[in-house]
Amino acid sequence: MSRADDAEQVINNPVFREAFDSVRDTIIQQLRTELLTEEQTIIKLTAALQAVDWVEDAIKGAIIDGQVAAFNSEMRKAIN
Repeated sequence: MSRADDAEQVINNPVFREAFDSVRDTIIQQLRTELLTEEQTIIKLTAALQAVDWVEDAIKGAIIDGQVAAFNSEMRKAIN
């Protein structure tokens, strides 16, 4: 199984999806209820939300990178 296949299985796993959604929803809920005067807390929550998005994007990037690598490999085989 390729790296892209592994990443795709992870991102499509319902438990994984639910975990990301739950973390994201919790952070957003905390941002909604936080007093605007709590600047440090808002900064930390915003950074946490960005981190969740970055991790998800990194996994999706691994899928795309793997698909591109597989395509390039097939093209090299077809040419030779």
